[in-house]
Amino acid sequence: FVAGPSENAEAALRAVVERANLAIEGVPEETRRALPDGNTEFMRPLPGAGRMYPETDIPPIPVSRERLRRVRRSLPEMPEKRVARLVREHGLSRELADRIAFSDNFPLFERLVRKTGASPTLIAATLEETMVSLKREGVDVEKVEEGHLERILKMVGEGRIVKDALPEIIRGIAQGMSPEESVGRLGILPLSRDELEAVVKEVVALHEDLIREKGTGAIMPLMGVLMERLRGRADGRLVREVLEREIEKRLRA
Repeated sequence: FVAGPSENAEAALRAVVERANLAIEGVPEETRRALPDGNTEFMRPLPGAGRMYPETDIPPIPVSRERLRRVRRSLPEMPEKRVARLVREHGLSRELADRIAFSDNFPLFERLVRKTGASPTLIAATLEETMVSLKREGVDVEKVEEGHLERILKMVGEGRIVKDALPEIIRGIAQGMSPEESVGRLGILPLSRDELEAVVKEVVALHEDLIREKGTGAIMPLMGVLMERLRGRADGRLVREVLEREIEKRLRA
């Protein structure tokens, strides 16, 4: 039932019939407004191709190829390309590259690689693993500034300290020490090769029974003993190399 002037009533009825016919073909393409009761009501039809014309109040702005090239050069590196570059250029594992590429630490990582001469893998692992692990243990790593990290990583790059000492050095820095004070307090200047071999021989001699019983299976237990004793004064890979050789000598004797 429609009430009103005949012209308006007829127009309204025609609109109702048109919308009913449209509903047979599917949901009409239109803009609708949400109502307080959860329903919606028609606002306006979606614009068709006839509405798609250039803005008449703004003159066209020509975009040169050179400008496009400048824009492309200024675009940030896509994450997938960044990960591939880290693997290719810095030798990171795919997993570590993925973590540092999406990390807030990425700009810091690139600066430290550029400034310190330390291994990129070590730098990424320090930022994404060592610092995170220390924070979980309650160490206030927020006190460890970029300059601190730069200095201790330079020490590693120069061979003045070994990478295994970094967690303990960072602990000292978090307590308010300078990197140099933390290194000095811990007494973790690296051992010479001769000094390391002497320590390994001593430990092997003290555990001959274990070596005879387990053979090369004694390597892991003795690595634990040595790393606890050395406390960051020798690189773990070098310690294992010397230990394996000493155990082989004992087994051949």
